[in-house]
Amino acid sequence: LLLAVVLALAALIAIPAYKLHEHYDAALESLQFRFNKLRGVAAQKGEIQKTLTAVKGESAARFFLKNSAPNLAGSELQDLVRAAVEKGGARLTSVQVAAPKEEGRYRQIVLNVQVIGNIMTLQKTLHALESGLPYVFVDTLRINSTQFRGARTNPGLEPEVTVQLDISAYAPITGK
Repeated sequence: LLLAVVLALAALIAIPAYKLHEHYDAALESLQFRFNKLRGVAAQKGEIQKTLTAVKGESAARFFLKNSAPNLAGSELQDLVRAAVEKGGARLTSVQVAAPKEEGRYRQIVLNVQVIGNIMTLQKTLHALESGLPYVFVDTLRINSTQFRGARTNPGLEPEVTVQLDISAYAPITGK
């Protein structure tokens, strides 16, 4: 009976000590992992600093529309869209300039565009829009078929679709 009491007392002391040791081992292992990760990041500081100075040295103006006036920036964006649609092989049916939105030091110029073409010309047009400079963003895209349901398609010809796009680009606001 005395042996059972001694073993119980030893278990009352040993089990919490073991659990506490286990908890601190896990915490130490977690902190060691984080420390090694941060050491790796710190080792890359020189490369990151060089890249950051190179990026700061570049002119960011090439990513924005050249004109800061809303009507001139809208016209510039229309010219970019027309060129992309012609390059892609689609047909531009309408272009409307929406009201510009000011976002800090920049003004967002938005166009509502309607294009007719097949899927391949649409793909080429979107690629031309999104891969050029200044940056042009396609905010919304709606595709509608020009054929009614149940119509027979000509073999070898891709059916045409009507595409409605909301396209935007940013122009700097002068004086801010």
